[in-house]
Amino acid sequence: MDAQLAEVKADTYLLVGEKDLLFPYQRSIDNARKYIKTLKMVKVYPEVGHGIETYGEAMYTIGHVMKSIYGLRRL
Repeated sequence: MDAQLAEVKADTYLLVGEKDLLFPYQRSIDNARKYIKTLKMVKVYPEVGHGIETYGEAMYTIGHVMKSIYGLRRL
């Protein structure tokens, strides 16, 4: 799948958990930096495992990024 990442055209914000056993965070970061030309941000959450999409701080980051891109006042 590594080379398929080069096909990504959308702005990409990578949020990863340092303790993710299914997708080791450093490999994810290395692949993103190598293949995704539209990578805008990488954020690693220590002591967080797989399922980052349910982590409160990650949800806050997503909201903050969306507000900064789209100028939203409330989500």
